[in-house]
Amino acid sequence: MTANELEKELAYPEVPRITSEELRRLIDQGVNLVVVDCRARSSYEMGHIRGAINIPTTPLDSDREMMLILLPMDKMIVPYCD
Repeated sequence: MTANELEKELAYPEVPRITSEELRRLIDQGVNLVVVDCRARSSYEMGHIRGAINIPTTPLDSDREMMLILLPMDKMIVPYCD
């Protein structure tokens, strides 16, 4: 592996993916998780997964960094977007 490939791998690690059906099953089973809606605030307000919190990916949201810092470390974090 080249240094460039290693740098890319460390910067963008593979994140496990789940389907919406798997998420529904986890929620129904009462798994301790936080669902994060990464869409624009306007999209979130039009409709979102019940209990999801909105942390938009747009850098214009000054609260984004603080919201990410406050995510619990002892729960599964499940982000979703469009």
